[in-house]
Amino acid sequence: METGELVTDFPAMLGYEAGEIKNHIDDLVKLIHPDDVISAMTEATRHIKGLTGQYEVEVRVFHKNGVRRWFLVRGTREVDSTGKTSRVRGTGTDITARKRAEEELTRHRKQLSETVAEKSAQLKEADQRLKQATDLRRVAETERGRSEAVVSAMLDALGETALVLDGRGVVLAANQEAAARLGATVDDLVGQVAFDTIEPEVAAGRRAKIEQALATGRPVRFHDQSLGRVQDITIGPVFDHKGRVERLVVVGLDVTDRARAEAVFRESERKYRELVDQGPVGVYEIELASRRFTRVNDLVCERTGFTREELLSMNPRDLFTEESQVVFLERMRLIKEGAEGLADTEEYEVRTKAGQTLWVSAGLRVLDRDGRPAVVDGIVQDITEQKLAEKALQTKVDLQRAFSVVSSEFISAPPERIDDVVGDTLAIIGRATGADRCCLFQSAEADRVMDNTHEWGAPGIEPQIDFRQGLSFQPCLWFMDQLARFQYVSVERLAGLPQGASAERKFFRNLGVRSLLAVPIHLSGSLTGFLGIESAVQEKTWSKDVIGLLTMVGDLLMLALGRQRAAEALAGKRHELEALSQELEQADATVTTLLKRLDQQAESFKRDVVENIGTLVGPYVGRLAGTHLDADQTQYLTLIKTNLDKVLSPFARALKSDWARLTPMEIQVAQLVRDGNQSLQIADILNISPSAVAFHRRNIRRKLGLTSRKQSLMTHLMSLSREKYPADDGPT
Repeated sequence: METGELVTDFPAMLGYEAGEIKNHIDDLVKLIHPDDVISAMTEATRHIKGLTGQYEVEVRVFHKNGVRRWFLVRGTREVDSTGKTSRVRGTGTDITARKRAEEELTRHRKQLSETVAEKSAQLKEADQRLKQATDLRRVAETERGRSEAVVSAMLDALGETALVLDGRGVVLAANQEAAARLGATVDDLVGQVAFDTIEPEVAAGRRAKIEQALATGRPVRFHDQSLGRVQDITIGPVFDHKGRVERLVVVGLDVTDRARAEAVFRESERKYRELVDQGPVGVYEIELASRRFTRVNDLVCERTGFTREELLSMNPRDLFTEESQVVFLERMRLIKEGAEGLADTEEYEVRTKAGQTLWVSAGLRVLDRDGRPAVVDGIVQDITEQKLAEKALQTKVDLQRAFSVVSSEFISAPPERIDDVVGDTLAIIGRATGADRCCLFQSAEADRVMDNTHEWGAPGIEPQIDFRQGLSFQPCLWFMDQLARFQYVSVERLAGLPQGASAERKFFRNLGVRSLLAVPIHLSGSLTGFLGIESAVQEKTWSKDVIGLLTMVGDLLMLALGRQRAAEALAGKRHELEALSQELEQADATVTTLLKRLDQQAESFKRDVVENIGTLVGPYVGRLAGTHLDADQTQYLTLIKTNLDKVLSPFARALKSDWARLTPMEIQVAQLVRDGNQSLQIADILNISPSAVAFHRRNIRRKLGLTSRKQSLMTHLMSLSREKYPADDGPT
């Protein structure tokens, strides 16, 4: 969390090559749709602070090709020892197909709702017009005794096609609408047989309807199509005073627009059903009262293995595992009670007809009837792969955490605690891998007889360590050969062992082992044991992560056991080393004393050399220089002075006292001053000028720290001579 670095293959899912997008949270956020950034980061912050149990958000992300894709991002935080979030692990699932399906469903629902509303209004208007026509027809029947002019006016007032026929189908009266529809005038229609004015195939059908009305004396209503229009036709009988059908009133309501609307509605409904039934996501509908499916699409049937008829007769809870049944029933209870703030989706573990299990994410929408929740519908998405990936990731994290704990224990444990650490390690590895038993076999010698020295068993698994002492693996040639060649042995099924391992099959079956994973332990280049995990209840497949963990722990065990054996060997030599150490300490003290004495003698020798040459030789060399010498003597005298300087220099540099800071000439001057000689005497002795003596005196005072003229140089030099260059100050 401090660095913001990511370990993810998310950029690859978006089409980016390795290195194009940096694995940092800031670079990943740039790919998120601007409208989704705030909500995504807000939820992330809430989860990091521990305000939510799980981070879950749906965001739009831009693919490298510029296409917008939807992703469902889930994550769980990990905390350190202080409770602070150290990292977040999770998954990202591409839900673009689901989102597009939801958008398509929403669009179709909206379109269907608009179509239904529009066509309902048209139907309502048509029904009103039909009602008006019916009412007018009743008026016409009650007023049949009135004049033809009144009847004609009434028929015209209908606004729809209206005819009055006799029993033979002859038109007795017609309104203007009917005449216009048939392409004639009212006068032309009256007296004609109505069937002669329409298409023969339509006429046959209408003749049959008229005969039905004449025979039954009851109104006949039907739809037919003529001249490109659809009509809702009603044939009503008119009786004479004797109760016989005397005339027929035919009213035709043009419902072409309504028929078209109904056709559009049916087509839209068909497309909607087709989209639902054949869509890329599962769709369901549950009635709350009966708790039964009322609709499922093909994908739900395909994934569960049940037919549509079987699902519609089932209680949905029968599809779920026991834990998911509890979640489902509680969900239904809250919905019926009208609870608010429920999550839009819920995850369930489903049991298929074949007995397999899969995970689904079920969205829901509550539909009310009479103001109360009545139906729940939504879409279902198979998230089994995502769940398996999350489980695999969690398993990998658990294994890594287990190895971290184990390695830390082995690194910090002293040799005497190795056995305790091995016991703790077996428990950690056993729980992390889901094994029934974890054990360590060791051999005192590099042979094939081994003891089970450490064992851990899961709850309910009987200990076997007492029965696994002195086991001879001599018959298990294949098994031991694999371990001797530094290879692990993974046995998922005893029946799956190679043909050359028949002895191993019998051997491990007698030990109650059904599946086994073993890694070798080598010390000093020889196989001395193995670390193994077993499954005693059922056959088990060992993943690559489990094999990797056990191999690394085996390597740690080899190092720890080797360190333990080395510690035991070293313990046997400890007393000898302690005695030898005491002898060495005594010898060292003796040598130190001798060296100190030699240093003191060397220091004294150096001091005497410098002092004697400066006192006993230097002055006479100076006097000799003041005599009359020939060229050879002068040359020899120069060589003597040069060689004396060479002799004095290393001794002077070696002195630790204040004398060590003086040049050989300054030492000679200082010694003469200390002995009470005046500057002129010194100049005469050393054969130098008085000004040179004054120059050397000033240098000597400066180097010895005599800044005040009141301090006597001679007195100070005498005090230095009395110190005798203490030997414990080191070489001078």
